[in-house]
Amino acid sequence: VLAQTWDWNEHLEALSVILRVRRPNQPDFVMMTEPGIIGKIGVNEHGVCCALNFLDPPKRMSIYNQAYARALPIHVVLRAIIDSTSVESVRQRLLISQRPVMSGKSSHIMLCDERHVAQWEFAADQVCERFQPINNEFVLAHTNHYLADGVDSLPEDGDAQADSDSERDYSNSSTHQRLQRVNVLADELLFADDNDINDNDDEKRTRTIKLVKRILVDDQGHKPICRLFDTRDDSSGMVGTITALVMDAHSRTLHYTEGNPRHNA
Repeated sequence: VLAQTWDWNEHLEALSVILRVRRPNQPDFVMMTEPGIIGKIGVNEHGVCCALNFLDPPKRMSIYNQAYARALPIHVVLRAIIDSTSVESVRQRLLISQRPVMSGKSSHIMLCDERHVAQWEFAADQVCERFQPINNEFVLAHTNHYLADGVDSLPEDGDAQADSDSERDYSNSSTHQRLQRVNVLADELLFADDNDINDNDDEKRTRTIKLVKRILVDDQGHKPICRLFDTRDDSSGMVGTITALVMDAHSRTLHYTEGNPRHNA
């Protein structure tokens, strides 16, 4: 199961759509996207699922700008994933064979199928990967900052400033708080002692999807996992959670909310 909220400008809530595409020679898919965006968040008929986070830009902006000029746009990468037959095949085709054009981004993609899960962090001229077999004993979570060693973002709005990275205080950082909250909820809900270990696979998957939806609607904190519209300190205007999405690689289904999940779960 792969899931996320999607936060964006309030005006794009009404423009977001769910595409159900059937094709004779390429995988059918279901995808959430917006006008002009050819690839975004979804699942295809082979159970390949993909999710997206934009990250605070890496500090090495001059290198980032040089790499960006020759980079494959992130939404083209997402469309290539949704057009693939497995995580392993798209990894070989893009991350290994075409690695130079995979740089020049400040974003994160998580993708999975029934066999493997992968995380790709794009940081200027670097591509940091985590790739492993599916394991039901852990949860991989990500928000809007880099997790890879040696990669550091420019501080987001609300971060305390300091003279060195080691001195920076992340206690007021929305992205760090949300990641911590996701991990706490995952431990409390997904790995609770009262979860019935005798359930069959379908029952376990159904229960997992219900619990993941509870995580996505969480409203704890200053800027929580599920965020109502508020004004950012940049040109983005009123920003909040416009949808929540849960993808099931086994059943090839996409669960979504039409609008903020706190208003429409």
